[in-house]
Amino acid sequence: MFAAAALVAVGLGFLCRSAVGALSAAFVLLVVTLAAPDTAGRWLPGPAGAAFVSGTADLSRPLALAVLAAWCAAILGLAVWTVTRRDA
Repeated sequence: MFAAAALVAVGLGFLCRSAVGALSAAFVLLVVTLAAPDTAGRWLPGPAGAAFVSGTADLSRPLALAVLAAWCAAILGLAVWTVTRRDA
């Protein structure tokens, strides 16, 4: 869970180019989304991480890990694409 949170924060840092913006976005994605409604909120990285750690939420542990991996891959892929286009 901590590795996924770190990857999300690094990806957001490359996207925002600002430490404050990246930390704020990471906080919203990983912590504030825990209060999201169950129907759509369980596919966000915060609730998926909680489901992966506890194993008692709506998502099974393998599915929660897949959701976290998909979020990490999407954010890091977008960050790599943005950095190569912007800083080329």
